Amino acid sequence: MAKTVRFLAALCALVSLTSGAFAQQRQRSEEPLPGDRKPIQQDARQKREAAPLLYALPDLQSNDVLELELRIVQGKHTYAKQRVTIAPYAPAGATIDVLATHPQELTKLRKLETEKPGSLRFLVAAGERLLADEPFAAVDAGSAKLSLDSAIGSLVSVAIDPAPKTRLQTQGMYRDPECMSWCDMQFNSCMEWCDPRGSDCNLCYTWYNDCSIPCPWVCYDPKSVTTHETRTATSVYTFNSRCHSGFFGNQRWDQVSVTYRVDVWERTTNCDDSYTDRFLYSYNTSQTCWYNTGYSCSFPSGSPGYPRC
Repeated sequence: MAKTVRFLAALCALVSLTSGAFAQQRQRSEEPLPGDRKPIQQDARQKREAAPLLYALPDLQSNDVLELELRIVQGKHTYAKQRVTIAPYAPAGATIDVLATHPQELTKLRKLETEKPGSLRFLVAAGERLLADEPFAAVDAGSAKLSLDSAIGSLVSVAIDPAPKTRLQTQGMYRDPECMSWCDMQFNSCMEWCDPRGSDCNLCYTWYNDCSIPCPWVCYDPKSVTTHETRTATSVYTFNSRCHSGFFGNQRWDQVSVTYRVDVWERTTNCDDSYTDRFLYSYNTSQTCWYNTGYSCSFPSGSPGYPRC
């Protein structure tokens, strides 16, 4: 009887030890493969090309639609200007997402501020009423405390003027008309007396070419009018994660679905490379892709799908 009891006790201990080891191994093998996972909505900030620049509205005390003009200036030069309309009874503390559709310009402004601290200022006006005149750095730093969820306003236009430049271009659209008028007059006179039966008239074209070369290229505003699109991530969902084999070993990949708001603009570009984007319309689009989390895992299930994020 005692032998039987000892045998059963040893058997129970072995089963318990084996079950614990199997559970640990199962936990390690299944951790990268979490099974059915509910979609997780991530903060849209994580997918922005540049961190948001948010401006908190004061109490506007208006029951009418207002058009606000937000400007970022360096000295007397206006680098960026954004116009938005605000619905009546806008609550105090609501935010304006500044240059959200032009993240590359926002990045350049932050670089300018880093190179020359205190050189940029942030101004907001509603008609003749000045709502804000603050250092750009202060508004930028305060953005981290504000919420994208409270952003309001409808875009009207965005104007960018990187730096004032001369209108005269080394390569432009037209030769200087005043200079070319003299060449035209000489050419017409030459064609009147040249003998078309010989090679005299060929000299007229040669002289005309020689005359026009020194004439400078000039550009007339606007240099061009084009349309383009900008994309802003509005929501990000992470779905099931899988352990896949890859070139650098076994790694965990997340399947991600990103929804974008696509804004369509009409861009008018001037000779000095300043431009104004006039908002036309917007539409939504989405993309599902595979994102490498960078974490290693075991028991791969093959290669991740396409497209890759």
